[in-house]
Amino acid sequence: MSDIPEPYIYFATFDYPLISTAAIVMIIGIGILYQAIGLRLAVFVMFVKIAIALSYFVWFADGGWFVGGDDYAYFFRAADLNSLNAGLWDIWFHPSMRYYLEEQHSIALTIVLNYVSVNLFGTHYYAQVFVNILLTTVSAVFFAGILRAINNRREYVLIGTVFFALHWTTIVWSSFLNLKEPTVVCLLLGTVYFVITRERAFAIKLVGATAMCFLFTLVRFYYPLFIFGGMFGAYLTGKPRLSVVFGVLLLCIFGAWLLSDEVRFFLRYSDFAATPYTLIHFLLQPAPWKITDPASYLLIPSMLHWIWVIPTLVGAVLLWSTGWRGRLILAILVSGVAFYSIVPMIASTRHRAPLDALLIICQFHCMYAAVMGISSELKRSIFSGAPDRKATAKN
Repeated sequence: MSDIPEPYIYFATFDYPLISTAAIVMIIGIGILYQAIGLRLAVFVMFVKIAIALSYFVWFADGGWFVGGDDYAYFFRAADLNSLNAGLWDIWFHPSMRYYLEEQHSIALTIVLNYVSVNLFGTHYYAQVFVNILLTTVSAVFFAGILRAINNRREYVLIGTVFFALHWTTIVWSSFLNLKEPTVVCLLLGTVYFVITRERAFAIKLVGATAMCFLFTLVRFYYPLFIFGGMFGAYLTGKPRLSVVFGVLLLCIFGAWLLSDEVRFFLRYSDFAATPYTLIHFLLQPAPWKITDPASYLLIPSMLHWIWVIPTLVGAVLLWSTGWRGRLILAILVSGVAFYSIVPMIASTRHRAPLDALLIICQFHCMYAAVMGISSELKRSIFSGAPDRKATAKN
């Protein structure tokens, strides 16, 4: 399979395998979204998401869009695993799969998902892209749970979930290329959900958050540090006890000793002198006027990202005032941004994409607050001159 010329793997025709894959993903996606936003909105969201991916692969996919060599490398490795004909059960005991699970932790989960997708939907590049779309529906359910923990109003949750599901960042990283970012987003939102939700028992929350952190070790191992850093940062914004702070610092020292190899790797590639520039560049990249092929798919999302800079900042301020849950989300975001700002080698747009899921919360929170504020002002202006019904009745 790996002897196929790279550009040709992107081609697709409007045939039964593509239509059946899209139909299956759409049906499953509707079933997942239904519990969060209802049937009508679920059908609408999935129709839009599937239509975008189908249109791309049928009319526009020509190999012109790609990210380094990661996207087709994942596909080829999964195709080679599938060519072993080991089956979905026996493959886990095959030396080739064991190699990824035991030696290639940074791509293990991505290879597993790619293998499952080509095994179920055929050896097509688009198979994992449609699975990524399915992952965004799971992320949307977690997103809805996070919004419920912040504000339990029905319209807040419904509109916010649709906003996330059809957000330009969600669409661009899940609809065209075979990337690991949708997986990271799903795990990040899942972890945040289990930490802040009001809907689950403590034991379920603990098991869920632990499972998410374990899966992170198979795709982007340092993300649990953002979670723990965010939790500690949110705790410090309250009324921290000195003994707790001291204990956490001791745990950090012990953890650094246990992960000494990873800490040395981090320090080797750190550039503290360039941190201010990297911080600004990381948050604002890519600049729309610098985008060219093979990343022209980022042009519209980058323009919208720049347009929403001020609303995002306003939303962050408003989110901070909602309580410890809002502060936790922002603290996790700050932890992630700070990490990437210190390590410019990996401070790319792709690596920011999962953190953008938390920025979407800020954006929506600002939009919702603005709409509610305008609505309240309109109601006040409309009814301010209306006669007092009680006074009129007395007269």
